[in-house]
Amino acid sequence: NDWQAGLVPLYLCYKFRPNGTYTQARCMYVVHNLGYQGQYHGYNANHFFGVCNEAAGDLARGDCVNLSKAALICADRVIAVSPNYANEIQTPAGGFGLQDFVRAKAHALRLHGILNGIDDCWNPSK
Repeated sequence: NDWQAGLVPLYLCYKFRPNGTYTQARCMYVVHNLGYQGQYHGYNANHFFGVCNEAAGDLARGDCVNLSKAALICADRVIAVSPNYANEIQTPAGGFGLQDFVRAKAHALRLHGILNGIDDCWNPSK
């Protein structure tokens, strides 16, 4: 996931669902490191990605395209790699300029942190 998958929720929101395709599909955007956002300067989102003005607005951040911003806005849920990281990315220090979009998801109860790692107590033979 992360920025590399940022166009998936955008296209679901603006291309597929409005045209009756994948209407029941839901999209989770998983954030591992919000410092990497998929920012591209000098691209016209409408032309380059073939999207409407509203979708282009979700992609735009300043003078560049920001795939993470679009994913944060359009994803049905946002998952962070831990509960602590879910809190951290809502701050200016951890949000890298996208904290307002993360906080909007949290306010809508659509941000969750799931602790990753290995459970060394689980034994599949028992």
